[in-house]
Amino acid sequence: MSLSGKRTSLEVSKGQHRQPPKKVSRDTRTAKFKIFDFANCDEQTDVYIESPKFRMHGHWWQIHVGPRGASSSTSKQTYVTCLLSLCEPANIITKFSFQCKQFIVSLNPPRNIRLHEEAFGSFDLVERKIAIEQCLEEDGSLIIECEINYVAVHKPVWYPKKLVPQSILMALHRDGLESSDVCFSVEGTIYRAHKDVLLQRCSHLYDIAEDTDDTTIPILSVKASIFQCLLEFIYAVKIPTIETKDIARELLIAADQYECVQLKLYVESVIVEKFLVQENAAELMILANSYSCALLQESAFELFTIDQDGVMDNAAWDQVKESNHLLQELLYFAGCPEEDRGSDVSELRQQLIAMNMEVDGSRQVLQNRIKKSYGSNNEGGSNTQRVRTPPPLPQVDDNDEDDNDDIDIDSSDDEDDENDAGDNESFNPDDDDDDDDSYDSYEDCDYSPIEIESSDDDMDYDTSNEE
Repeated sequence: MSLSGKRTSLEVSKGQHRQPPKKVSRDTRTAKFKIFDFANCDEQTDVYIESPKFRMHGHWWQIHVGPRGASSSTSKQTYVTCLLSLCEPANIITKFSFQCKQFIVSLNPPRNIRLHEEAFGSFDLVERKIAIEQCLEEDGSLIIECEINYVAVHKPVWYPKKLVPQSILMALHRDGLESSDVCFSVEGTIYRAHKDVLLQRCSHLYDIAEDTDDTTIPILSVKASIFQCLLEFIYAVKIPTIETKDIARELLIAADQYECVQLKLYVESVIVEKFLVQENAAELMILANSYSCALLQESAFELFTIDQDGVMDNAAWDQVKESNHLLQELLYFAGCPEEDRGSDVSELRQQLIAMNMEVDGSRQVLQNRIKKSYGSNNEGGSNTQRVRTPPPLPQVDDNDEDDNDDIDIDSSDDEDDENDAGDNESFNPDDDDDDDDSYDSYEDCDYSPIEIESSDDDMDYDTSNEE
């Protein structure tokens, strides 16, 4: 596809998607933004020449070039600034780089950036003086290449259904000092509670109260602030304020220890949505594995498939390697095509909720619950749908430390993926010629499309429609 205007032209590599990829698009696409008579561009600092909006990997993008750079640049010299923005309400993860002749700027090491109504890129791609002296074409134009080589849809995070506050429990928490029948001492602070309430909302804390005759029960494993959040959630369903990963970690561990399941599920979802990044993915894998947080573990695994180097470049990765079972699950997940992984954790939990069953536990536990329920219902003639499950994991001998040496962490094979893409039964090319992919975003600018070229032979490995 090529587009041109009065001062610029844009060429985009073939294989444009009409629809975004279902989850991941791994191939590389390039947009070449050509600015004519670059040396005489009169845009000042923080003023950008914008490319026409173009469609790539199923999304609308725009390149912004500042001929005299940005005021936020830390350099004393005048540089050419290049930014990329997503031009639609979406939340995705992508890798991209800018190139101008021999000058290349990419995320180093590559990182995934969530783009949503913001522009990201390089404030200092190439010094303006050097760009004019060494990078211009024969006709005086400057070509900026933007290569987008990975796009993943940032899917919404599953959250548990919020409990409805009960006025009687809130009154007990607020005014129930006289009616309380158990006291806990945490860091010198006394907290009063009711065994009947704990039995329904926090079973392990109830067990502790039942197993002792002490008037006041000392709690040594959590901080007072965390214990207070626990009680406020039990009585008033008050959602705790979670401002840091460390607070979230402490809350999750406390909720798991005292079997306050709803709070644990909520905090797990908060960690996935607010705090999980490549730099701490290995650490949170270990946390998820230790406390059976299926959603957190799956999300950390997905980050590994996107950016293996970013996840492994962390001290906690050594602990991941020491756990044969965790490493086995991770590498199997990374090497298994998405369509063969079976239902994801969100889908498993939704099925369990529909069956009125418990949703806490590891992925394997969730699958086993559904299988068991399916088997029981099938005996009675039920038509309950079977959960989609992946093939069984290969067995790893925990006593053989050399097994890890035979596992290839980079388990993807681009050539095989290309061959498999054409065999995907769920891939249905979109032949609807009436689908208007016109560039209506040009109404307010002086650029207009004059030529559109596309091809069907460059496909992403996903289940979306493609022209």
